[in-house]
Amino acid sequence: MNYLMLWRLSRILIVVASFMILLAADVEPSGKKGNKGVGMVFFSSRDCPKCETIKDLIGILKVRYPLRVRQFDISKEADYAVFKTVESIHGSGNFAVPLVMIGESILIGELEIAGKLEKTVRGLDAAGGSRSPYIGHVDPKFKARSADKTNEPCESCSRDGKPPQVGDELRRVRGFLDKLF
Repeated sequence: MNYLMLWRLSRILIVVASFMILLAADVEPSGKKGNKGVGMVFFSSRDCPKCETIKDLIGILKVRYPLRVRQFDISKEADYAVFKTVESIHGSGNFAVPLVMIGESILIGELEIAGKLEKTVRGLDAAGGSRSPYIGHVDPKFKARSADKTNEPCESCSRDGKPPQVGDELRRVRGFLDKLF
């Protein structure tokens, strides 16, 4: 067997093993009242075979759990800009695809995602669900920043793309109320 056939066989085995584990697990789909589901962000690339394996795994998990998946394809310019924004907020320049953000966890790479995703989803679902992870301000008309401007401050929150702090928001509300009255 050549290397390419072994590589393809390993990908198929990972998907099949993940599917069998999910079927064998004694986990019922959540129907709990008040469960808002589990929010997840998934970054992939259309030319990434490892991303395809993770897409299959996420598809299996969506059948078993109330997942809300927001997917970005970094092959697209706007989605790549979101990826770089998330990297500047949450990381230190070592992000790669496939990447899954779920709860307080950031899982990078096929092996880490395949090994931890189902357990993380199960825990968050049992706890009543979770919000989608923070990915920064994403305007629908957002245009990607050029590569040399990635460290510019965010126009909406002026904190280098990080979420605004409570004090900042209170000052904005106070200013708004002062204008009204």
